[in-house]
Amino acid sequence: SMPAGLPRLFAVASAAAATAAAAANTNSASNTEESHSFSKGDFFPSRYAELPRARLLPGKSSSQPAGLSLASVSVLMRHGARTPLHKVPGYLGDQFRWPTDVAYQLAEMDGVQMQLYDPLHPGSQPSLMRPHRQYLLGGAQPGSLTRLGQADMIRLGQRLRRDYRQLVNDNLRKHKEDYGGWLYCRSTSILRCVQSLQCVLAGLLLDAQPGESLEASAAPATVRVAIRSLIDEDLFPNFRTVPELQNLNLANASALLSRLDGYLATRQQLANAFGIPSYGGRASPMPSWNETQKPRENFVPLYFARDDLSARLAHGSTLPGPVAKLCPTLDRLCALELLTEEMGPCEIWEEALPYCIGTWVHTLASNVNRLASGRGDHHRFELYSSHDSMLLPVLLALGFDPRSDISWPPFGSAIVFEFYTNDNGSSAGATASQERIWCRVLYQDRAVQLPGCQSEFAPLSVLSDRFFRLARPREGFVEASQAAGRELNSWYREHGLTHLEPWPYDADSTGADGERDAKRA
Repeated sequence: SMPAGLPRLFAVASAAAATAAAAANTNSASNTEESHSFSKGDFFPSRYAELPRARLLPGKSSSQPAGLSLASVSVLMRHGARTPLHKVPGYLGDQFRWPTDVAYQLAEMDGVQMQLYDPLHPGSQPSLMRPHRQYLLGGAQPGSLTRLGQADMIRLGQRLRRDYRQLVNDNLRKHKEDYGGWLYCRSTSILRCVQSLQCVLAGLLLDAQPGESLEASAAPATVRVAIRSLIDEDLFPNFRTVPELQNLNLANASALLSRLDGYLATRQQLANAFGIPSYGGRASPMPSWNETQKPRENFVPLYFARDDLSARLAHGSTLPGPVAKLCPTLDRLCALELLTEEMGPCEIWEEALPYCIGTWVHTLASNVNRLASGRGDHHRFELYSSHDSMLLPVLLALGFDPRSDISWPPFGSAIVFEFYTNDNGSSAGATASQERIWCRVLYQDRAVQLPGCQSEFAPLSVLSDRFFRLARPREGFVEASQAAGRELNSWYREHGLTHLEPWPYDADSTGADGERDAKRA
């Protein structure tokens, strides 16, 4: 059974912190110096050194232990390479061209037809979010899946077909063209994710080679793909129902990240490499193609620049030496930057994960529960097409150490969950070695040694203790997130940082229909 409701997320601030906060101007949202006054000590809390951690192994075993039979595979993937969503300032922004044909569709994508549906609103046709209407230098649109990205996702599908050939072939023979009998597909409504899923399906189901014509192939495979509306989406951390959670974190990101070792120095080094006085200040704004991005006054995240640079590198560009030298550092710092924007202060990341990814974890766990029940109604193969903003908190939830082992997920990266039945086990009263369900997790085609394990294969209880404990049902989740936001707001207030007064979801400001009265401080 799934744990219901969210626990209390955030510890009450210490008396010393409360005293310091009382002396600060807590009502000022723009006083940067006051916001930084709390930041004594490290970005990472001391307890991080005591937590057991996951480890990425050099490779993966080509066979499972005796007695284990592969029963289900779930894949969470980032979309393929795309044109940038943001652009860097200065001369770098005027050099690289993105011609229109960079995003033309490869022929093999025609081999898969997708029937899109909204699983939460039967009869409603999902609305896809297409690339922004502005144009990059050369004519392409920002955020478009490129032909290179399409080819990479086809190869990912081929790799999945190779790695799970028996599972896929057995189900193809059993269900023939009824893919819904064993294959479950979901994507966000962002077009590049939908197209990336289509490419993976082409590689998985058709064994097509990138660039090959499929004119001589059989009729296109028709696959149903679930796509939720943006308000219901949980394939990325979604704050649309409680936007104050994200607004608070965005408002305080600069103060929180100032404690991160090397962060401020890297911002200045990047500015020097770009030939501008400072990175993201008023004198040197960072343009963004992203129409949905909230305005940022004095703080522009490093990942805006990384977005442009990584898109160029993926498509064969070379970067000036000082910029290229910073890229590995950017991969790590930008990951921490985005996690801070998603979950706030690092002190509460472990506790904040449920409201960030909890409902998707619940979906994944529900399929495993169906497998464990022995009813036979579980999905044999699940594909979830998502974004870097989703993979990052999932990696954190799996136990990777954010101090050293988490960096920005590359285009087309995938986290694979394998679930096995133990032919020698029983579902009741079993010891760890006899548990009915076992698992293995892969990232970037390498095995993950989960915390506390000596092997890449582990009984399901190991994943449950660390990962599935985060699962939260959709019912009551919004209300629980509002409560989490109230406690986060209190944390910021007690530490003298930007907060809301009153909190918009207090009892006297919420109508009977649940609509929020967004009062702002």
